[in-house]
Amino acid sequence: MALVGTMPREVVVIVDPVSTGRPLVKIACSRGFLVVVLWSKKLVEHTSGTLSSDSSQVKQIDAYEAYLVVQEQASTPATVKAIEGALCPLGAFEITACIPGSERGVNLADLVSFELSLCSSGSGNKPFHGGDRQNKHVQRNALEMAGCRAVREICGYSWDVVHGHLKDLGLPMVVKPVQSAGTDGVKLCHTVQAAKEHFHHLQVTKRKVVACDNAILLQ
Repeated sequence: MALVGTMPREVVVIVDPVSTGRPLVKIACSRGFLVVVLWSKKLVEHTSGTLSSDSSQVKQIDAYEAYLVVQEQASTPATVKAIEGALCPLGAFEITACIPGSERGVNLADLVSFELSLCSSGSGNKPFHGGDRQNKHVQRNALEMAGCRAVREICGYSWDVVHGHLKDLGLPMVVKPVQSAGTDGVKLCHTVQAAKEHFHHLQVTKRKVVACDNAILLQ
């Protein structure tokens, strides 16, 4: 496969492009970028290692578009080294962006962006001092602190604790986990009883994107 002469110099790293993020690879390739798909350890574990065979290979989209595949390593510097090592045989390159292709890839995309010093050039997220960028309660508080409009919400681990504050929200209300992908675990409740039932349901079930925090939001 003669790739050296056709590959562009600008590189975009896309972390975990699955589900609705999958088309990002083809879109970036079609706009002239050389794409590196970076699979995170979380996604590889979630798929029971079925992605492991893709590591450091060139994948063809069609006759004119191709992308590289690399896996997350034991550390962020090692991951960046693996990316650069996969790119070296293709000639001169410049990594200009690292973006997440799904919810699972958010934190790794940040770490790789920091390691490559992409934030100063306007690519990649700046350090988020509020805490976990994937935690929806943390996100909401960051908006409020920045002077932006933010949803009214209650965050808690126990129904007995949040129940006394429900009058401040009113009905209907959205009940959802602090971390999830898409609409996973999200429900619009028109009664307090429905909110209570879904709150308890979230406490005993797992989400597609495993949360580091099992708190629940009522908004």
